[in-house]
Amino acid sequence: MSGWKALGRWLSGPEQAPAPALEDAAAALLYEVARADGVLSDSEQQALSTRLVQLFGEPAASAAQRGAELAEQEVDYFRLVQVLRDHWSAEQRAELVDAMWQIAAADGELSRDEEAVVRKVADLLYVSHSRMLRGRPRQGTQ
Repeated sequence: MSGWKALGRWLSGPEQAPAPALEDAAAALLYEVARADGVLSDSEQQALSTRLVQLFGEPAASAAQRGAELAEQEVDYFRLVQVLRDHWSAEQRAELVDAMWQIAAADGELSRDEEAVVRKVADLLYVSHSRMLRGRPRQGTQ
């Protein structure tokens, strides 16, 4: 019987890590947009902390740290957005996209890399294009 269990484990592939907590997944996505242009400015860090407190009401430093660690571990956004899609309403997901726009523009510049991250995550979160654009800042891109 143990041979069948081993075969089943082998066929199912490598074990998946547990899904990240909702707050950690959201914090990781916010961190990703903050560092998308290769520079994590003080204003972006402040915007990230502020939005984490607004979204979750928890100490921003701990949420930001967990989000940064998770962002460094994840290869793609799918696992991060999957947990949010499964548990958050459409409005909550749209609010996260709005927060991403605010963080991306916090340094006064909205780079193409930052915009690409927001657009990709919005698409993966099933936030409509028109709703995603509603939160976009009214400034130019690099």
